[in-house]
Amino acid sequence: ASFVRFIFDETSPALRRFIWFVMWVVCTGYALTNIYNAFNQYFTFETSTKLSYQYGEDGNLSLPAITICNMNKYKKSWLSYPENDMVKRYEEKQVWEKKLGMRVIEITDDIHKKAKAVTMDILQVDGKHSIDNMFQEVKFNEQQLDDQMWYADRLCALKSHLTEKFTELGSCYTFNADGEKKVKRTGANFGASFVININQSEYADTQESAGIKVMLHHHQEPPLIKEFGLAIPPGSNAFISTRTLQMYNLGPPYKNSNCTSKPRSGTGPYNQMACILACHAEILAQECKCQQSHMPLKNVEVCSLYDNEECAEETISRIHKGQFNDRIRDCWCNEACVSTSYSYSLSTADYPAVAAANNILSVAGDPNFQTIEDLKENFIQLHVYFETLAVEKVEKVPSYSVPNLLGDFGGNMGLFIGASVATLAEVVDYVARLVCLVVKK
Repeated sequence: ASFVRFIFDETSPALRRFIWFVMWVVCTGYALTNIYNAFNQYFTFETSTKLSYQYGEDGNLSLPAITICNMNKYKKSWLSYPENDMVKRYEEKQVWEKKLGMRVIEITDDIHKKAKAVTMDILQVDGKHSIDNMFQEVKFNEQQLDDQMWYADRLCALKSHLTEKFTELGSCYTFNADGEKKVKRTGANFGASFVININQSEYADTQESAGIKVMLHHHQEPPLIKEFGLAIPPGSNAFISTRTLQMYNLGPPYKNSNCTSKPRSGTGPYNQMACILACHAEILAQECKCQQSHMPLKNVEVCSLYDNEECAEETISRIHKGQFNDRIRDCWCNEACVSTSYSYSLSTADYPAVAAANNILSVAGDPNFQTIEDLKENFIQLHVYFETLAVEKVEKVPSYSVPNLLGDFGGNMGLFIGASVATLAEVVDYVARLVCLVVKK
């Protein structure tokens, strides 16, 4: 504003007015260049990463959901029943075809007919390792949760803390499936611990590995335990220490931040794992007219044993080989705008120690376990606990935000031109008055 007054001051010498004009041109040009650069930087939508640590409310932190699967899907005794021979035949066929890459076992039409009449969820429930046989002890925060005198009471207690969940490995069990169990302290004594009997005498002839698979995950996230689970062998005392990681991402238009929070139909709150699983289920529904037992779609029936072996397993294999990448891209399974994950470290020791084995055998009093070798072949002790109660928060934030833009805009206008919001208001007022005068004339 001062520039304009001096430039058009007719009482000043021409040289003085020219110098003010040059200063006005230079300052205005420099200010407009800076303002242009500021707007250009804002509309590139670059992001930065902000790292912080935060403790839970009242010092409490929710334990992750802990899903545990026996590596053996069907019990040997269950497969030995004549009515379940079809399952055994299909399992053998699948194993040998994967090993040899060719069809070596032919399934009769009679078996095909029986396999079409029963769905996979029913078979996986009937043939599973039962909760009371698999979990010998369950503790949380040093309190034993299954310490009941009567069998029915113990079974009820186990079922109240362990939720049966279908996975790619069959019927598994999840501790803290509702996400409500919280801990106040760190260390192995203040988390969840289990004594697990994998019962190798019940392993099917086609099962090559023995032990359990464990996955820590958010309680609203499906456990893709076949791909991401930790394998723990029998005869182990396993310690899993974990940390909580929360990710906050930005959606469009920010660069490299194409997150989403809208769930796919019928899959509950959005997370990337659930979206991928739903996407696979939609492909199976199109190709096989069914979905596998652990998949989430409503109004799509679970595959029969026949459909699972003859279509679903082959389709899943083709998905993993990349043959449906175009359809998977159409699912838009981007990273979630807000997600919780768990980093962990695993350490193991032998279980049980030789010195303690006799005491364990005498207390157990189980005729199936007579020697330390029996214990080492069947038992696993597992501890899951927090290494720290601090939640690591990783946030993507705009590198150049609206307040930054306004600050640079106002700073350049004020510093180089002497303009402000008040100046703009005066200009508007002057123009309005000028218009009124012209209209009156």
